[in-house]
Amino acid sequence: MIIFSTKKGYTLLFAVILASIVLSIAAFILSISRKQIILTAASRDSTIAIYAVDSGLQCAMENYTGSLFSTTTPFTFSCYTGNTSVSFTDLEAEQIVGMGFSNNHAVYGSQAIPVYLPNGSCAKVSFTSGVSTYSGRMRVVIDSLGYSLGDSTSGCPKNNPKTVERAVRLVYD
Repeated sequence: MIIFSTKKGYTLLFAVILASIVLSIAAFILSISRKQIILTAASRDSTIAIYAVDSGLQCAMENYTGSLFSTTTPFTFSCYTGNTSVSFTDLEAEQIVGMGFSNNHAVYGSQAIPVYLPNGSCAKVSFTSGVSTYSGRMRVVIDSLGYSLGDSTSGCPKNNPKTVERAVRLVYD
């Protein structure tokens, strides 16, 4: 006579259920850790871009307040990467929309000047000057775009989908 026991396999079933619970918890923790790493990297890149835009703006302010700024003749812009000759061109009306310049006077702007920083980030700085619509006085707008990645060999910004851009505009009126 053959006797079948109904208690065989209980240990195996318990081990499989326990293993799947532990594996689910591990997968959940791994998923959260992966998201945290991505958020931390994005925050780091954003901070680097903010520091780059601030460095570009500080450099531009030094050049502007140091009486080197002139829209009539090229001036030398110097920060981090040596001297760059900056010349101004007359801007079209559609290029100055929303910047507060009077349409009755000429408005001049510079090309974007790259500023390469020692940490591998960079900034692009441009100057725009003209007569203010609001005060009737001379207005200078300094735009600074900061990038988390960029260098003098690959350009500013580096052609990389992970590059983060931040911008600041300073208005002297």
